[in-house]
Amino acid sequence: MQSIPMKITYFWAKLRSMEEFVIEVLETTHPAVLKFEANQPLVTRGNYEYKNIDEAKDSPLAQQLFYLPFIKAVYISGNFIALERFDIV
Repeated sequence: MQSIPMKITYFWAKLRSMEEFVIEVLETTHPAVLKFEANQPLVTRGNYEYKNIDEAKDSPLAQQLFYLPFIKAVYISGNFIALERFDIV
């Protein structure tokens, strides 16, 4: 009987342990803010508010979002991300 290589076994275990993310896009009462809500937590502690790419140095996701020219602010908390856009869009 052949044994399964360690790399494949690890990959399969990792794949089986991955949970499916479902993201729902929600409108907010503020017309310039769009909310993206996940079916599981994105962060385990705290609320984060970033007003520019420099403030987002500890959040790779927020940094990438600031490369979109219309992003004014990024809010991350629990199971959601909210994006505020500039009024020019």
